[in-house]
Amino acid sequence: MQVSQLVVYPIKGMAGISLEEARLSDTGIKWDRHFMLTDEAGIFLSQRSEPILSQFKTSFIEDGIGVELDGHVMVFDPKTAFEGGKEENSRLFDNYLKTQQADADINQWFSDALGKKVTLVRPAQARFVNNHPDSRIHFPDSSQILLLGQASLDLLNTKLDTSLNIDRFRANIIFTGGEPHQEDGFRQMRIGDTSFDYVKACGRCKVTTIDQQTGEKGMEPLNTLNTYRKSGKSILFGVYLKWTGGGDKLQVGDSLRLENS
Repeated sequence: MQVSQLVVYPIKGMAGISLEEARLSDTGIKWDRHFMLTDEAGIFLSQRSEPILSQFKTSFIEDGIGVELDGHVMVFDPKTAFEGGKEENSRLFDNYLKTQQADADINQWFSDALGKKVTLVRPAQARFVNNHPDSRIHFPDSSQILLLGQASLDLLNTKLDTSLNIDRFRANIIFTGGEPHQEDGFRQMRIGDTSFDYVKACGRCKVTTIDQQTGEKGMEPLNTLNTYRKSGKSILFGVYLKWTGGGDKLQVGDSLRLENS
């Protein structure tokens, strides 16, 4: 088994950035879901309610992060964009968090793009994975890193009339080799020189029904996944991991080796 893609999502809900090499920090892959948008009530925005977020393209530009929508580009420096920013109480699902707001001009750019008042925020307090107090995170749904096997998508696509791209599933690490859904049984593993532990399976939501290239909604893949990947009230596809030690770097081409399964 071998890493075929690495993807980081600096701003929650927006398009990811493909990497040849990813650095790890104490919150998982560096810059992953490090920022998010909130509405006037402090509630986070996601593609569930704002499919247009899928059309915001992100990139790393020198020391800044670039965001582009319909040819309009904004670049901000994470080191300076929040200096002196006001703190707010934000809500991410059932988590209530202290966050810090970005500069007014950055928030205005996003507000103009979305047609309503929104705020770009970063964490102002530590957040930890449920039942894993040693695993710190910023704004992912529930854990540090999402892993998905290409074989799992290949099996799904044999059941669909139209094949889907793996970007529907917004994984951080995609690997080739192994059997479909073999990742379900992973417990401890090494990717290159780096160690990871399984946290839980990923329950899927309506974001997977949004075409990440166009922002259009459909019914798949949830309708089909419901026929063979239903577990209780959840539809499972991919697994969450936490970084447990070893190296602090991942590369496309790294081998994935199980230490226990």
